[in-house]
Amino acid sequence: NTIIVNNAAYFGLAQLYQLRGRVGRATQQAYSYFLYNKDAKLTPIQEKRLRAIFEATELGAGFRIAMKDLEIRGAGNLLGAEQSGFMNSVGFDLYCKLLAEAVQELQGKQAEAVTASASVDLPLDSYLPDEYIGDRTLKVNFYQRLANLNRAEQVDAMIAEMNDRFGEPPPPVQNLLSMVRLKVEAAALGFEAISLKDNELVLTVKRTIVPNRIALYRRFRNEARVQQGVIRIPRRLFGANWFEQLRELLPAITVAA
Repeated sequence: NTIIVNNAAYFGLAQLYQLRGRVGRATQQAYSYFLYNKDAKLTPIQEKRLRAIFEATELGAGFRIAMKDLEIRGAGNLLGAEQSGFMNSVGFDLYCKLLAEAVQELQGKQAEAVTASASVDLPLDSYLPDEYIGDRTLKVNFYQRLANLNRAEQVDAMIAEMNDRFGEPPPPVQNLLSMVRLKVEAAALGFEAISLKDNELVLTVKRTIVPNRIALYRRFRNEARVQQGVIRIPRRLFGANWFEQLRELLPAITVAA
């Protein structure tokens, strides 16, 4: 019924909330200790994180944590997995999980398991700006709906609905919808994660999927590397429209085991 987290300032806010939620039961008092070096100077973001987790103690606090984390991190790649600190979490998917857990907690229900999907972490500003959807509740609703899409036709329907209700989407919204589409397509093809690290596109496939080495060699020669289900391709081998090239590449480089 007790958890102790050392160097808590280096964890993301959502991560701290998840860790705290792993101890205690309804009939048993639980204790969470988040430790940090009092002699070290915390950054403003670290201070905000620790203050937010300290203040969020009520039932359904997951919603407030999710919104506070969005506020602290700012508008960025909400579909990505990269978090501040030493660890990675699941980015946008985790926000939606927190929202769902908060609702279930308020209703006295046990949180349901979240179906795994592809994680997409690419350097594109992808979010819903206030100028496009000003109402916070409505915005969160759309974020949650976007996270639950798992078929291409659902993405098409969402794009049509947003165009009809809010008008032509600005670039960050277009990017967000493109990222959701890529995420859906990647999951259907057997990819677990797509990211850009050290100027390389890193594509991770499930164990049931085999990378098509012949197709990779034809396209990239020896510059594409495959090891233990992870494909690494230098970013410079893609042109200016690298995102669309990546989408077109995915079906050609995987085969079922």
